[in-house]
Amino acid sequence: MVTQTIYNLPKDPKVISGWAFMGELVLVYHNMEADVPGARMDELLADMRSRPFTHVFAFGFGGAKLSAMHRKQLVEITKDKQIVTIVDNAITRGIVTALGWFGINVKSFSRKDIRKAIESLDVAGLTPDEIEAETKKFAEMCEKIGAA
Repeated sequence: MVTQTIYNLPKDPKVISGWAFMGELVLVYHNMEADVPGARMDELLADMRSRPFTHVFAFGFGGAKLSAMHRKQLVEITKDKQIVTIVDNAITRGIVTALGWFGINVKSFSRKDIRKAIESLDVAGLTPDEIEAETKKFAEMCEKIGAA
């Protein structure tokens, strides 16, 4: 079943970070080697608090560096959710591992295993093909802003 996707695209070409709600799935895209600006992270956390979701698929490339306060809030919001990440960066892998210590249901996959990561999501009402197509479309939309 195809669902309407609600996008929050990057607003600054230097900060390639966006998210989208696709039914019960949140897609989070980050493509830069830098801290996620506090205001941008606050916006994501507010969106996550205001919409129902059961799964998170975080992908993109580069290290998403979050403040301790934002990590804590993210743990609180996603404690009972399934999280799947694409992680090729050692710093980001460390963040993912630390989230697991707090009881987060998180799995990470390398970039070459994106399809396997998508298949592990098991989101009600969405097929892996639908998720993969939306993931590619969303990443392209975010990257176009970054290329501006």
